[in-house]
Amino acid sequence: YVLTTILQNEENMDIMYELVLTAVTAHWGLGFNRAILILRNEKERCFIVKHAIGQLSRLSATTEWKRLPDLSRDEMIASVVHRENEPTELHQQVAGMRFDFDSGDGRDLTDVIEKQEIYISQDTGALPVRLREVLQISDEYVLVPVGDDNRLPGCIYADFNFTGQKIDRQLARMLTTFVTHISSIVLSHRSRIHEVTEQTERLKQLVKMQREISLSTTGSNDAVKRTLLSIVESIVKLMNADCGVIYTIK
Repeated sequence: YVLTTILQNEENMDIMYELVLTAVTAHWGLGFNRAILILRNEKERCFIVKHAIGQLSRLSATTEWKRLPDLSRDEMIASVVHRENEPTELHQQVAGMRFDFDSGDGRDLTDVIEKQEIYISQDTGALPVRLREVLQISDEYVLVPVGDDNRLPGCIYADFNFTGQKIDRQLARMLTTFVTHISSIVLSHRSRIHEVTEQTERLKQLVKMQREISLSTTGSNDAVKRTLLSIVESIVKLMNADCGVIYTIK
């Protein structure tokens, strides 16, 4: 419910990213030590680290866990929604990192994501070099694809690097179920945003055509013909039609 409400506003996507990773790391959630959200950007042809939660060392993590109040789920969600939390050490180091699709790092991530399977390993080879240098992984980690069969916009990384807890299949499946559910909410939201944007653009084009028609009626016959041809071309594009015809009435 909280995620759906937040997604009513596209500007709240950063809050949504933090809420997802909070649920992955919180004591009332899945309890991982650290989590990172990596998303594809098709336009710029790269992966981008959108958000991260966690610390860089066991000492920092222990200090931070002692400092943090033992918030309930609702209190923690409220602190995220109201932007009361400072970025974590890990977020400050990795947020905004980019990995081009055509680079070795990008290809490795693509391979993992497109398999659409849970990836549990101590082998850091599947991770981008800069990311593994920051993470200093000493134990198992898990990568879970974000998306569905047709749309795979990225993945979530999570680990127990400081507490040493093993990542069993049951926990990994819980993470996958959670991520799949969140993905469906986000992807359907993005689809709605895309549809609204397209409809808005179509309305703008129609308004523009109406203005051109009004202006052309006072011009020469050639000007009217040019406008009508332009309108036919625009309508064909807007409606994805094969052809368009305008009938004039004398």
